[in-house]
Amino acid sequence: MSILFFILGYFIFYFLIDYFNPPITEDGLKYMSIGNTFYSGIIALITSILFFYSD
Repeated sequence: MSILFFILGYFIFYFLIDYFNPPITEDGLKYMSIGNTFYSGIIALITSILFFYSD
């Protein structure tokens, strides 16, 4: 259950972070934002640990 929550949380947090911090330059060009991927992984890991302990 915890691994499933981590995987789903990873995708949900990535889409939320990508929505609020879009990977678009000032010229309007898109780029791959590895930072958003990294941040969503860290947040998903922390929330899944908290979920595991609170459960």
